[in-house]
Amino acid sequence: MTLALAIGWAIAAATGAAAAWIFERTRTHFCRPILRAVIDHELGSLVETETTDGLQKQKYARIIVHNDGLTMAKNCCACIDFIKREDPRGSNYAFRSDLIDLNWAVSSSSKNIPSRSYKILDVVHTQISKNEATRDTAFYIDGRIPYRLARELKAQAGYELHVLIYADNAAPTDISCRINVGSDWTELHIEPCSDPRPR
Repeated sequence: MTLALAIGWAIAAATGAAAAWIFERTRTHFCRPILRAVIDHELGSLVETETTDGLQKQKYARIIVHNDGLTMAKNCCACIDFIKREDPRGSNYAFRSDLIDLNWAVSSSSKNIPSRSYKILDVVHTQISKNEATRDTAFYIDGRIPYRLARELKAQAGYELHVLIYADNAAPTDISCRINVGSDWTELHIEPCSDPRPR
């Protein structure tokens, strides 16, 4: 093999490798998962239900997480990184010292979101016992939360939350929402809001 032929083969191989690399990077970019979080009442951002034992009535406020991309979003998770409570009685409160992992509705072992599909994220819920003797409305965030935050959750208040959503193979997205909680368990509302985190 002559030197010129060897150089030609080397150039062809390098060009082919570069082209394959560019093609794969382009395909990965355009086919990647794309996460989008919204509040959509037609898809279940507010839903009334009851516990499996039938002893408690519940109303959930939820965020809908779409994957608008062409491949599956893998190992998706979500957390709250800021909460602000506005109490009509003037007792306001803000919490930002821990990330609060949230739960997917109708939990399953899979945390993947297929292409052009969505999963529903439980954010908060109200609950009341069917027992007439204990019918105070309780309010919960749907994740494991520290005690110092749990004791600050109450009905008849407004809350602003900032939620982060991640996947192993997609850029993260976020959403801010306002949640209003009344005195009755059915008085739970959720709507988008501006980012409540301090600048």
